[in-house]
Amino acid sequence: MNESNKDNYDAMLIWHITNRCNFSCPQCLARAEKAQGYLWNKKINLKKIRPFFAGTPLKLLIHMTGGEPFLVKNFIEVMQVVSERHYLYVISNLVSPKVAEFAEKIDPERVTAILASAHIMELEKSGQLNIFINNCLLLKAKGFPVFIKEVAYPFRLNSINKYRNLFNESGLNLEFELFRGTWKEKVYPDAYTTEDLKLINPDKNVPSNMSCFDRKGMPCNAGFNIAVANSDGEITPCYQVRQSLGHIYKRLELKNQLMICPFESCGCPFPIIFPSIYERALTRISHKILE
Repeated sequence: MNESNKDNYDAMLIWHITNRCNFSCPQCLARAEKAQGYLWNKKINLKKIRPFFAGTPLKLLIHMTGGEPFLVKNFIEVMQVVSERHYLYVISNLVSPKVAEFAEKIDPERVTAILASAHIMELEKSGQLNIFINNCLLLKAKGFPVFIKEVAYPFRLNSINKYRNLFNESGLNLEFELFRGTWKEKVYPDAYTTEDLKLINPDKNVPSNMSCFDRKGMPCNAGFNIAVANSDGEITPCYQVRQSLGHIYKRLELKNQLMICPFESCGCPFPIIFPSIYERALTRISHKILE
């Protein structure tokens, strides 16, 4: 496949390929089952996934996430199968020894982004900070779009400039994401002060009220042009709507209309996290109405 337009996809599938992780980060939303190093032996059945990814008429952007996806024993082979017709978005802590193999075997033109989750506390505790930095540099040198992000934990705000400068010295840009959760009986991100926000992101104006989970009654594109697959391969519209849309080994059947969010608190605010594909869904629906 010679297409190089990375926006040339019909829908996004977020595949939580594993719930296992080799890190133990505080307030981890995934609550991943922990793995011991890289000794876990889970493999994806390549013969079963190949017909799905080769046969679906949809062009997909596949978000590969976990847990830690590189813990899957044949993760590189899975990426090769998926990227034959589709595009990849990989989320990883990038300390696996398989990163170098990934850089050699996967075409950067098939990857829209590699989100390198820094997890600095875990990197320092395990002595792998330099491994992470070197793998980021390797991927960038190979032409992969690498975005390095860390959570701005409220208990570590005084370390932000230290680590931002450390990465800058290596020629890398470290961005900080807002913490979403509760710390010392304060609910974040709303509990951040104006000074905190300027420290976290000095180049942008971030509003003080940043709650994005209140979506009840609003149109949602979950199941329309975005879906999630769990580690067993079951596909559903989102993390809370458990209606079956198929299976990673068999089929994907998306809906032909947007749903209205029924939840008081949305645990997967896709319209906020992925605004471009949400806007694309609204545009498609508008065209149908006009027709």
